[in-house]
Amino acid sequence: MTVHILVPTHNRREITSSFLERLFEQDVQELVVVIVVDAGSVDGTLAMLNLRQQMAPCNFTLTVLEGKASWWWAQSMAKAVEHISTSLQPKDVVIFANDDVLFTPGVLSKLAGYCRDYNSIIQAKVARADAPQIIIDRGAKLKPDTLDIYEVKGPGFETKLAEIDVATGRTTAFPAPVILRGLNVNFRSLPHHLADIEFSVRARRLGYPIFLAEDVVVLSTDEFSSERTHRGLWRRMAHVSSPERLLSYWAFWRTVSPEVPPTVLAWRYLRYLILPKARTAISRLLKVPRRLMQKNATKGKAE
Repeated sequence: MTVHILVPTHNRREITSSFLERLFEQDVQELVVVIVVDAGSVDGTLAMLNLRQQMAPCNFTLTVLEGKASWWWAQSMAKAVEHISTSLQPKDVVIFANDDVLFTPGVLSKLAGYCRDYNSIIQAKVARADAPQIIIDRGAKLKPDTLDIYEVKGPGFETKLAEIDVATGRTTAFPAPVILRGLNVNFRSLPHHLADIEFSVRARRLGYPIFLAEDVVVLSTDEFSSERTHRGLWRRMAHVSSPERLLSYWAFWRTVSPEVPPTVLAWRYLRYLILPKARTAISRLLKVPRRLMQKNATKGKAE
């Protein structure tokens, strides 16, 4: 049995190096195959990865796939999934991981064990590296009627495994049959944001429930990355890297709610996603002349 860990990276040499350093400290008895996809880094990441290949422990192998910056997260992961698909065995485990997480002791064995024992998708709980008592990712729930994706909050679940609707790509384990049945990341419709949780939706439909493991914790060194956004309404709605990209939301909800007629989904899309953004943009535009008038009035008094 083998654990396959798939990790995309781009121009994050030190972050990726720290990820691999902590990963190689994991005490595991089985073979661990690490696939890092370097999407066109120009900061020396590739040279670091080549050096790390020579430093891997005896039961770890590190393979580096060279890609392009235009691949973003989704195509990088799709290439990694494609790479391992021909060598997977039914009892293997495939872990999607971000390079900005740090594995705590015992995480890898426990995550793979839960995945096999429960034949389910298992997401690790993510805490802040500088404040481990602060949990920043417990998975998410969905509200299809209002197109809402909301993070699971609260002090914690009463059981060690709690069912959730979707899993992120930060640190999530999938049973190998998910990949063996032909599933891959949909990078054409979802080049970056939402691609990970859309993949988990399709994996769940194959008969694999999704659980958060309360006692499996990884630390994130970049916990605010998902909250960054672009300035300007158009770039926020249209740019590939924007978490508010409307085309990505449309593709995601078409996957989540295939039974909903496109006209009904389009109405929800307009009501819950587009109109609030439009109102915010109009409100900001209306405030500009007011600020200019106040500024001119203040300037006139000063003169």
